Amino acid sequence: MKFGTIFKEEKGLRETLNKYHEQFRETLEKLEGKQEWGVKAYLTDQNKFEQAVKENNAAIQKKTREIAGLPEGMAFFMEEELKDVISREVNKEMNHVVEGLYESLSRQAEASVHNNILGRELTGRREPMVFNAACLVAGGKIEDFKEAARRLNQEIQEKGLALEFSGPWPAYHFATLEK
Repeated sequence: MKFGTIFKEEKGLRETLNKYHEQFRETLEKLEGKQEWGVKAYLTDQNKFEQAVKENNAAIQKKTREIAGLPEGMAFFMEEELKDVISREVNKEMNHVVEGLYESLSRQAEASVHNNILGRELTGRREPMVFNAACLVAGGKIEDFKEAARRLNQEIQEKGLALEFSGPWPAYHFATLEK
């Protein structure tokens, strides 16, 4: 059931348990021997991330070459266009990195879900969160999952990102009864 479900009377609780008995049983069987792990990524160095995108993005490099050959007055206006291209390409690359993280971690898990990105006031960090997911991991694969998360963290640190994982947590994201 959803977190915080409250029954005013025992009768209501019994009715719900009887009505959804089979779904409860199936959910508990699905969760047996598994753990929920949270995974979050933060943008630790925006300049480093943008620089990596600029160095490896064909659209940005093309626009930069175009500007280099223009007279100063025209170049000024084209630089504003370049800023838009950079912003668009940085956002595309961030989405690509985040989806790559999700796909890689999902391969190590029985199930996974995207969670909402949390603001700094909730994370207590100065860096913005760019990725938030929960993964349901079988007991025998937990060390593999953690090792995969460590490898992914090393890969994305080069781009100015940091990955952190925590758990085990109660399987909250995977235990909610569908009514």
